[in-house]
Amino acid sequence: MIAKINETLNANIVGDKLKDQSPDIHSLVLHQNLLIQGLMDLLYQFVSTEMEKTDLFSGLKKLLKQHQIEMKDLGLRDDLAIQVNWAEVDPKGILTSGELHPVLVDKVKGLVQKASSQGLKIRLQEGLRSFERQNELFKSGRNVTRARAGNSYHNYGLAIDIVFRDKNNQPSWSEEHDWLKLGKIGKDLGLKWGGDFKRISDKAHFEYHPELNLKMVKEAYRSGGLQNVWSKIPSPLEGEG
Repeated sequence: MIAKINETLNANIVGDKLKDQSPDIHSLVLHQNLLIQGLMDLLYQFVSTEMEKTDLFSGLKKLLKQHQIEMKDLGLRDDLAIQVNWAEVDPKGILTSGELHPVLVDKVKGLVQKASSQGLKIRLQEGLRSFERQNELFKSGRNVTRARAGNSYHNYGLAIDIVFRDKNNQPSWSEEHDWLKLGKIGKDLGLKWGGDFKRISDKAHFEYHPELNLKMVKEAYRSGGLQNVWSKIPSPLEGEG
């Protein structure tokens, strides 16, 4: 991405775009100077501060939009893949534990990649939850959950809690974060988002169980355990993508 910005500065590969927006040569020069100054400011912030690549990417998109230029004009994808620091995103190893349904794992990986590319600093907080822990949370009186053991999709490896990271990379549930954007990313990937729950909003919660309600999940568990529940979940090729 840095190379593409430098290429833009040196070769003026978006010159034609700017010409279309400039009625005369003076406006064109002014437009070019504003764009170049903006790009230089971004580069300066990146090399002289602790700006992350995700922030640089977001800043570049915003600057180009101001000049009616799209990422593809620079040869960049709009959903540029960001190299995820999985040690920060998944310090507990939830996605590699084997405790979540494989399709849910794949979808969460996509969510993390998409969220990171949009500058969201997230952390995977909890996946599979034992029946014992479920009851502990229910009885804690902290309004963490209203579900007793067996009544949460967490108990079957079909749900995950995703929170944000603060400046110290610690989990944060602060309302200052963009939960709506995070929820939309998850829903676009086919996940059900707890922020849409009517009884109690749970913005960190995502689950995946297409075609199955809780009663069906519990019956499958009683008759054949966790693997039987998982066998009922259609793969993306069988069900939704």
